[in-house]
Amino acid sequence: MAILTLARHGQTLDNAEDRWEGRRDGPLTPEGRRQVEALGHRLKPLGPYAVVYVSPLGRAVETAQLLLTALGELPVRTDVRLAEYDFGAWDGLTPAELRARGFWESVQRDPEFAPPLGEPFGAAARRVATALREVAARHPGARVAAVGHGLVLAAALALLLDGDPRRAPRYALGNAGMAELMLDSGPRLIHLDPVIS
Repeated sequence: MAILTLARHGQTLDNAEDRWEGRRDGPLTPEGRRQVEALGHRLKPLGPYAVVYVSPLGRAVETAQLLLTALGELPVRTDVRLAEYDFGAWDGLTPAELRARGFWESVQRDPEFAPPLGEPFGAAARRVATALREVAARHPGARVAAVGHGLVLAAALALLLDGDPRRAPRYALGNAGMAELMLDSGPRLIHLDPVIS
């Protein structure tokens, strides 16, 4: 199977303001571009990469384009299943505002909880996990990069590795953070950047 390098996009203004950015979309900040440049330098020696898969959201696309500066000319394929979790009416809230609405407690009670007009949490994890499995099967023996978003990548890793998307906090990625994953008979985490708070 392929070795998947999962990368979270660089910092955006919402990230800098500590707001959850689901389907809202903003460009990378100057700090976000610096983060991605540093990530590219880390990823280059791990290559060569066969292809880069990317969420259609602009912050992920911008991150992928910046990574290509370090990784070289590669095919880039957009996969809508890599888009961030849809918070619906709660998009753009701060962590405190989400806690006040009981988001995390509701997800812990029921992994299929969805905010108003939003997406069931478990469904988001399954769509990304399915996409990653298909990417790995499509590129046997290759190294593949997938550029996406913090919450759904963490939820998908939790589902693949622990069988439970509610364990997503264990797999949290900071801006321009990365994880390496093998999806063979049993998914195996090779590396996960620690989140530094």
